[in-house]
Amino acid sequence: MLIRFGVMIVAWLAILSGLIGAVIGAFAVLVGAVLDVEAGAQAAGALNMQGIGGMALVAVGLSFAIIGVAQVIFGVGLWQFRGWAVRLGIGIEVLMLIGSIIGLFTGAFTIPSLITTLVSATILAVLLSPHVRKHVRQIRERAQEPATLNSATTIQRR
Repeated sequence: MLIRFGVMIVAWLAILSGLIGAVIGAFAVLVGAVLDVEAGAQAAGALNMQGIGGMALVAVGLSFAIIGVAQVIFGVGLWQFRGWAVRLGIGIEVLMLIGSIIGLFTGAFTIPSLITTLVSATILAVLLSPHVRKHVRQIRERAQEPATLNSATTIQRR
Protein backbone atom coordinates (compact mmCIF):
# COMPACT_ATOMS: atom_id res chain seq x y z
CA MET A 1 0.00 0.00 0.00
CA LEU A 2 2.86 2.35 0.85
CA ILE A 3 4.53 1.66 -2.49
CA ARG A 4 1.29 2.42 -4.34
CA PHE A 5 0.96 5.72 -2.44
CA GLY A 6 4.58 6.63 -3.27
CA VAL A 7 4.04 5.90 -6.95
CA MET A 8 0.93 8.09 -6.96
CA ILE A 9 2.88 10.95 -5.37
CA VAL A 10 5.58 10.59 -8.03
CA ALA A 11 2.88 10.59 -10.72
CA TRP A 12 1.40 13.82 -9.38
CA LEU A 13 4.85 15.42 -9.10
CA ALA A 14 5.54 14.48 -12.72
CA ILE A 15 2.19 15.86 -13.91
CA LEU A 16 2.62 19.10 -11.97
CA SER A 17 6.24 19.52 -13.07
CA GLY A 18 5.28 18.78 -16.67
CA LEU A 19 2.47 21.33 -16.67
CA ILE A 20 4.76 24.00 -15.20
CA GLY A 21 7.48 23.16 -17.73
CA ALA A 22 5.04 23.25 -20.64
CA VAL A 23 3.65 26.65 -19.58
CA ILE A 24 7.14 28.10 -19.08
CA GLY A 25 8.20 26.66 -22.43
CA ALA A 26 5.19 28.12 -24.24
CA PHE A 27 5.85 31.52 -22.64
CA ALA A 28 9.52 31.38 -23.67
CA VAL A 29 8.56 30.51 -27.25
CA LEU A 30 6.15 33.46 -27.33
CA VAL A 31 8.70 35.92 -25.92
CA GLY A 32 11.43 34.57 -28.21
CA ALA A 33 9.21 34.92 -31.26
CA VAL A 34 8.34 38.51 -30.33
CA LEU A 35 12.03 39.35 -29.86
CA ASP A 36 12.90 37.73 -33.18
CA VAL A 37 10.16 39.55 -35.07
CA GLU A 38 11.04 42.87 -33.44
CA ALA A 39 14.73 42.39 -34.26
CA GLY A 40 13.87 41.61 -37.86
CA ALA A 41 11.79 44.77 -38.14
CA GLN A 42 14.57 46.92 -36.69
CA ALA A 43 17.49 45.47 -38.62
CA ALA A 44 15.73 45.04 -41.98
CA GLY A 45 16.91 41.48 -42.54
CA ALA A 46 20.32 41.70 -40.84
CA LEU A 47 20.99 39.36 -37.95
CA ASN A 48 21.56 41.11 -34.62
CA MET A 49 21.93 40.04 -31.00
CA GLN A 50 18.25 40.52 -30.25
CA GLY A 51 17.31 38.21 -33.11
CA ILE A 52 19.83 35.58 -32.01
CA GLY A 53 18.53 35.83 -28.44
CA GLY A 54 14.98 35.44 -29.71
CA MET A 55 15.87 32.33 -31.70
CA ALA A 56 17.71 30.84 -28.72
CA LEU A 57 14.74 31.53 -26.47
CA VAL A 58 12.41 29.82 -28.95
CA ALA A 59 14.69 26.75 -29.03
CA VAL A 60 14.94 26.56 -25.23
CA GLY A 61 11.20 27.14 -24.89
CA LEU A 62 10.41 24.34 -27.33
CA SER A 63 12.64 21.94 -25.41
CA PHE A 64 10.94 22.90 -22.13
CA ALA A 65 7.51 22.44 -23.69
CA ILE A 66 8.36 19.05 -25.23
CA ILE A 67 9.84 17.72 -21.99
CA GLY A 68 6.87 19.14 -20.08
CA VAL A 69 4.36 17.33 -22.28
CA ALA A 70 6.41 14.13 -22.01
CA GLN A 71 6.38 14.46 -18.21
CA VAL A 72 2.59 14.82 -18.20
CA ILE A 73 2.30 11.68 -20.36
CA PHE A 74 4.69 9.88 -18.00
CA GLY A 75 2.72 11.01 -14.94
CA VAL A 76 -0.61 9.86 -16.36
CA GLY A 77 0.89 6.51 -17.42
CA LEU A 78 2.45 6.01 -14.00
CA TRP A 79 -0.85 6.91 -12.32
CA GLN A 80 -2.37 4.02 -14.29
CA PHE A 81 0.62 1.76 -13.45
CA ARG A 82 1.66 1.27 -17.07
CA GLY A 83 4.99 -0.48 -17.62
CA TRP A 84 6.02 1.89 -20.42
CA ALA A 85 5.61 4.83 -18.06
CA VAL A 86 8.43 3.61 -15.84
CA ARG A 87 10.82 3.41 -18.81
CA LEU A 88 9.68 6.80 -20.15
CA GLY A 89 10.04 8.33 -16.70
CA ILE A 90 13.57 7.00 -16.27
CA GLY A 91 14.57 8.54 -19.60
CA ILE A 92 12.94 11.88 -18.86
CA GLU A 93 14.32 12.14 -15.34
CA VAL A 94 17.85 11.27 -16.49
CA LEU A 95 17.63 14.10 -19.05
CA MET A 96 16.20 16.48 -16.43
CA LEU A 97 18.88 15.52 -13.92
CA ILE A 98 21.71 16.00 -16.42
CA GLY A 99 20.30 19.36 -17.49
CA SER A 100 19.83 20.62 -13.97
CA ILE A 101 23.30 19.50 -12.87
CA ILE A 102 24.83 21.23 -15.90
CA GLY A 103 22.81 24.30 -14.97
CA LEU A 104 24.11 24.20 -11.42
CA PHE A 105 27.74 24.19 -12.58
CA THR A 106 27.42 26.77 -15.38
CA GLY A 107 26.48 29.72 -13.24
CA ALA A 108 22.76 29.06 -13.02
CA PHE A 109 22.96 27.98 -9.38
CA THR A 110 19.51 29.06 -8.36
CA ILE A 111 16.86 27.70 -6.05
CA PRO A 112 14.73 26.40 -8.99
CA SER A 113 17.76 24.53 -10.41
CA LEU A 114 18.43 23.01 -7.01
CA ILE A 115 14.78 22.02 -6.59
CA THR A 116 14.73 20.48 -10.08
CA THR A 117 17.86 18.47 -9.26
CA LEU A 118 16.39 17.18 -5.99
CA VAL A 119 12.97 16.33 -7.45
CA SER A 120 14.46 14.59 -10.50
CA ALA A 121 16.87 12.60 -8.35
CA THR A 122 14.06 11.57 -6.00
CA ILE A 123 11.74 10.50 -8.84
CA LEU A 124 14.59 8.59 -10.49
CA ALA A 125 15.42 6.82 -7.23
CA VAL A 126 11.77 5.80 -6.79
CA LEU A 127 11.50 4.56 -10.39
CA LEU A 128 14.70 2.54 -10.12
CA SER A 129 13.61 0.96 -6.83
CA PRO A 130 13.14 -2.81 -7.25
CA HIS A 131 10.02 -2.67 -5.07
CA VAL A 132 8.31 -0.16 -7.35
CA ARG A 133 9.25 -2.02 -10.52
CA LYS A 134 7.96 -5.29 -9.01
CA HIS A 135 4.71 -3.62 -7.92
CA VAL A 136 4.06 -2.10 -11.36
CA ARG A 137 4.83 -5.47 -13.01
CA GLN A 138 2.40 -7.28 -10.67
CA ILE A 139 -0.40 -4.82 -11.37
CA ARG A 140 0.22 -5.08 -15.12
CA GLU A 141 0.17 -8.90 -14.97
CA ARG A 142 -3.09 -8.90 -12.98
CA ALA A 143 -4.67 -6.61 -15.54
CA GLN A 144 -3.67 -8.97 -18.36
CA GLU A 145 -5.13 -12.09 -16.76
CA PRO A 146 -8.21 -13.38 -18.54
CA ALA A 147 -11.50 -12.95 -16.77
CA THR A 148 -13.33 -16.13 -15.75
CA LEU A 149 -16.95 -16.83 -14.95
CA ASN A 150 -17.74 -18.36 -11.58
CA SER A 151 -20.88 -20.23 -10.56
CA ALA A 152 -22.79 -17.01 -9.87
CA THR A 153 -21.94 -15.82 -13.42
CA THR A 154 -20.07 -12.79 -12.19
CA ILE A 155 -16.79 -11.94 -13.78
CA GLN A 156 -13.82 -12.28 -11.48
CA ARG A 157 -10.09 -12.01 -11.88
CA ARG A 158 -7.94 -14.99 -10.94
